[in-house]
Amino acid sequence: MNAKSALSPFIALAVAASGCGDDDSQSGSEPVFAVGLSVFGENLADGPTTFIALVDDLAEGQADLGNAIETPGAGNLWGVSGSGEFYLTNGIDLTLTKYRIEDGRAVQAGRLGLSGVLSSALFGEVLIFDGPSRGHLVVPLSGVVVEIDLDAMEIVTSRDATSLRDPTQPTRVGVGVYSDGLYVFPTVATDEVQETVSAISQLVFFDPSTGTFEVRESPCGGLGYTMEGENGDLYFSTGPWTASVHALDESRAPEPCIVRVPRGTREPDPNVIRLNGITGLPTGGLIPRGGSSAYVRTLNTTAIPLTSDLLAAQLLGSPGWNTWEINLDRPDEASVTERELVVGGISIFEVDGVFYENDSAPDFSSTTLVRSTGADAPAEALSTPGIPFAVVRLQ
Repeated sequence: MNAKSALSPFIALAVAASGCGDDDSQSGSEPVFAVGLSVFGENLADGPTTFIALVDDLAEGQADLGNAIETPGAGNLWGVSGSGEFYLTNGIDLTLTKYRIEDGRAVQAGRLGLSGVLSSALFGEVLIFDGPSRGHLVVPLSGVVVEIDLDAMEIVTSRDATSLRDPTQPTRVGVGVYSDGLYVFPTVATDEVQETVSAISQLVFFDPSTGTFEVRESPCGGLGYTMEGENGDLYFSTGPWTASVHALDESRAPEPCIVRVPRGTREPDPNVIRLNGITGLPTGGLIPRGGSSAYVRTLNTTAIPLTSDLLAAQLLGSPGWNTWEINLDRPDEASVTERELVVGGISIFEVDGVFYENDSAPDFSSTTLVRSTGADAPAEALSTPGIPFAVVRLQ
């Protein structure tokens, strides 16, 4: 499953908007994966065009846009692994569009209008599946959970979710994980134009079988990434965006941190990991490495000095970030890796228990997926135009 902004494509990478013509279909060999891509023109302020590329392999090769589905604006891609179907949410006309793979082609199989149940733009949402036929669209900005019959492409019901909404800033869903039958994710509230991040994050435990959820307030804010440790503990981390804003003005964003929720509980440990205290530098992200190890990105302030004229979006998009490896069981032993400097923004993809991260060009023109798990990791994988934002296994 998953996991954009004209100001910086990485700030709101989970924000979606996508649309398709009624007769859209694409031909090719039997595709194995659908890869969502945000592709930008020369003027980033114009925003992205969304492409859904169909590829046979994530381990190598180049995603081809010649036979990709193309839609205007920023988009989000969702799907149940192996179902042969995928879904696109569209913030322009507030729709959910379904595609099915037939004879190697992606064919539109239904479209659902959402304007009647949303009070705002479709923004920062997540589609949580209870099998291939039932989904729950969680939209914090509208304060609603929409239950959808995905076979009939009809709304079953909508539930109040205003408790997920931060009253001070636009709220979105962070990267989540499925754990013990629940989908668990943090919320993060941020104003990208003003470059502020709320000090409040919530940890949400969503039950797909009932469409209900429980919320716990986190002991620190700005959380955007989630990882399950080897022993089943859950970890939530601030991202490089929060780290960038905080580095320029501590009053506009909370201090970067990691929060642990012990396995079998829903209560966060009040003793948080202070990331900047470990590395001595602005730090964020949580990229699974295997077991309880993870990569984080740390701003190299020698390569990118912090000056008063910088914007946080410039820091985030600059190729001035080192990669550190941190063991969440022993975080004080974190150490910098020998990898080259990369941009700060992070995309994470999990497919069949294997995790990939992005190594994106500074101008956002291209990305190489990097496998972060496995004995030989980090290992370069599929190359793509633009910035990938989601990967769905089709078969």
